[in-house]
Amino acid sequence: MRKPKPLAVRKASLGDAISEAFSEFTSLAEEMRAWEENIQEKFSETGKYADVSDAADALEALDGVVDEGAIHEKLTSVEVEWQDMPQRKRGYSRADRCSHACMILDQCVFALDEITESKEMESDAEIIDAAETLKDEIQQARDDAEAITFPGMFG
Repeated sequence: MRKPKPLAVRKASLGDAISEAFSEFTSLAEEMRAWEENIQEKFSETGKYADVSDAADALEALDGVVDEGAIHEKLTSVEVEWQDMPQRKRGYSRADRCSHACMILDQCVFALDEITESKEMESDAEIIDAAETLKDEIQQARDDAEAITFPGMFG
């Protein structure tokens, strides 16, 4: 039996990590909207259509929740680490991809928590406030994304 390869640890700046997570949400929103358009003609009165539409709406609502351009310059050097999902031949479900993006946001929150709890930063109220505000925005977006229900292809 072959041993699975260890998952590589990814490192990125806080802004890049946030961007990666929200890029996945955008990609998922586009997929759900395309699916909605494909089934609209025949299934617009069904629960499946409503579920697909609701998921697309919820994903699109995440766009712009966190203003990546407004990240305080002293927070741009914060590094975030996470593990990517292992490669698979069939790829991952939409729900798995959304969960992975949420996990990246969890790591961003963790990194911001370290800043707000750091003894070195306690004298810099501006940074603490910026980190707290950003952390709250990320947490809200993460919670909203985690609540999205992705309908299955069949059923």
